Amino acid sequence: MSRPKKPLPTSLEELTDIERRVLDYANGGFKYVEIEELEKDKSNISDTTVYSILHKLQQAGFYQGRSKGRPKGSVSDQSQMILNAMQELIEEFAPRTLRSYYYQLVVKNLFPNVQNSYDNLCTLLASARRTGKIPYDAFSDDSRPRYINVPDSDLQDYVDTFRPYESDWWREQVQRVVLWLEKDALMNVVKPIAQKYHVDLYCGKGNTSLTVTYEASKSMNGFYDAGQYITILYLGDFDPKGIEMEGTLYKTLQEDHDCCFEHERIAVTYDQAKEFGALGLSNVVKDAKAKGDSAAQLRGAESYNKKAAAHREKYGNLSVELDAYTPMQLQALVENAIVKWCDIDLLIERQKADDIVNARIRKALQPLTEECGDYE
Repeated sequence: MSRPKKPLPTSLEELTDIERRVLDYANGGFKYVEIEELEKDKSNISDTTVYSILHKLQQAGFYQGRSKGRPKGSVSDQSQMILNAMQELIEEFAPRTLRSYYYQLVVKNLFPNVQNSYDNLCTLLASARRTGKIPYDAFSDDSRPRYINVPDSDLQDYVDTFRPYESDWWREQVQRVVLWLEKDALMNVVKPIAQKYHVDLYCGKGNTSLTVTYEASKSMNGFYDAGQYITILYLGDFDPKGIEMEGTLYKTLQEDHDCCFEHERIAVTYDQAKEFGALGLSNVVKDAKAKGDSAAQLRGAESYNKKAAAHREKYGNLSVELDAYTPMQLQALVENAIVKWCDIDLLIERQKADDIVNARIRKALQPLTEECGDYE
């Protein structure tokens, strides 16, 4: 048989001496009462007793603070400033990567660009998502592929969302543009611009993929054989590894697949990196440490450190990630680069022709939708 609970006190006179002493300290001007502070003046009161008293006083309405730790869901003033800034960034563009949010918060001078700041932000935003302060869908993560089946809601929905016919908008262009992105985490930012201008977009995702490079070379060589010149517009980090990966890509395309092309790094360039550095968004170019004692691991660290030293000698201690751009900045940069390399009037003509074809296709599909309505 369970022991009946004692009724909560209804007045201060009903409190015991220990309860009154704890309450006096808790309400003595401390916004948040740490249990360690209470212990300095608790004599022989155990931790469990102090927790229990504060919890009881909360239930009785005599104490509005906390019994242990910060109240669930509450944050410090600094953290609240960060969350407020996050809401503004989400309204500007979402979803985006956590790294992208981080750099924009650095620009707002909410914390310095150091690893500890990033780690703390990860913890804060994880908690904010779980408590509903920040929506889960404000973040993107394309590094973990998944397939989700999304059925059509009805036949009309199928017609309305029918994939439109797309002709080759670039077939009459002298120069054909190809986009190459180092980081798959920014695909959701760059892809809409590639789609808008019907430009091929490849993602290196770190080190160059031989499979992706081979597939790209087939298309590029086909365009070149048809009489078009090729220009690769490259987007990657400005650091020893990012610059090396770009060079490896060009070498592989040329030497392994006999591709002929021009290329331009449109982000992050040296001049852009210097501008970001002035905003405090440059990272330190650190030397690598071998993860083990094997000869291969030691050689790998030694090789990277030589490249890091060469980078520092040529550019100074300047390292900037592509994520330092806001999504809007990156999209504008890509769009301007594409337009620079093409005859925009020819692209507009192809777009208008496709619009006419797709309007006729949808008109032809409408009677079929009505005819097949009985099968829904």
